[in-house]
Amino acid sequence: MKKRKNQKIDFYSMVGYCPANLIINQLPFTFRNLTDASDRQVILMQKRLIDFLAKKIFKLPKTAAGFILHSGTESNETALLLAKRKTKKNLVITSNISHTSIDNACKKLGLNLIKLEVDPVSFKVEATDLEKVIKKYGSQVAAINITYGTTKLGTGEDFVYTPKLEKICRQKKIWLHLDGAYGGLIFNLLGNQNREWQNSGLATSITVDPHKFIGILGCGVLLLTNPKDKRFIGTESDYFSGITTALGTTRSALPLATVLAMINSLGLVGLKKLAWCCHQKALDIANKLEKNGLTFITPIESGVIPIQLKSAEEVDLISQKLLGKGFKVSPVNIVTKNKKIFGIRIVITPKLEMNQKNLSNFTNSLIKIYKQLKK
Repeated sequence: MKKRKNQKIDFYSMVGYCPANLIINQLPFTFRNLTDASDRQVILMQKRLIDFLAKKIFKLPKTAAGFILHSGTESNETALLLAKRKTKKNLVITSNISHTSIDNACKKLGLNLIKLEVDPVSFKVEATDLEKVIKKYGSQVAAINITYGTTKLGTGEDFVYTPKLEKICRQKKIWLHLDGAYGGLIFNLLGNQNREWQNSGLATSITVDPHKFIGILGCGVLLLTNPKDKRFIGTESDYFSGITTALGTTRSALPLATVLAMINSLGLVGLKKLAWCCHQKALDIANKLEKNGLTFITPIESGVIPIQLKSAEEVDLISQKLLGKGFKVSPVNIVTKNKKIFGIRIVITPKLEMNQKNLSNFTNSLIKIYKQLKK
């Protein structure tokens, strides 16, 4: 992909891969609506994507259901809405490195939120910390949010799993939401083992964003292990008979169509190769950076490279210098009681601009800027 004049190479946005010719072929779906119950083809397409993600990626029961939504943010909010209505409780537990959509969803839905600190080394909430909170507030807990593929670090699940915790959650009938918007696809395709909560079978709902990996922006999915939970979504709009009109009646089928076309084109084997390629590129970049003196907040687990820096000032300075070179990066700021962690984050996805030339130019630019600051 040739860099155009004044074009910024975006290393922080999680955008997937979708060739232009494939998008063009799916353009007729642009004005077809996901919520139109009379469009049997689009309804079948939704079922196909949900089935593929549920069975092939997350290994959920055959009866698993779900919603095709716009984004992971909307999926997270919908999951907490369902949890509130089903449990009739008002407390959500999450970690201090969960996605901001969890905070915002709780504010919108009138839910109380408890954030537990992750350990500054493992970046997981210790099992004993979660046990204490459930013991104290168990009768009030509507949901626990587990992040699978943390936004800032690209690490696996942000809560330590134990069989004891699983037993407690089952006894308390707590809705467990797995936010796998990013990690759900890449970690499962990589065969990553850091997924105890997923493998426990305890998850009530799972968020996954196919558009972070393939297809165009606008295709988020909320999976439900119990299809009966769909009824808690509420009343359909009386003027538009559709499947999910309670969530809005304007949803283009184009993003869904591009995701399905990519799945049909690549197959499961091709998707696994894409995931491996992203992870390998991240490892190669990290190896080169490390040889030149840079360090990382945590080892590379996915396509996210969290580079450790000394201060917020250094983060801002390096980010601005990289932007001047044409590279956009994301700041990392994690604060715990005992430690403040600063850095920048880049994300390697299958999108076309993540070609070897751009990656090499970025890596060399960062090394040069870093060495200049150390003089």
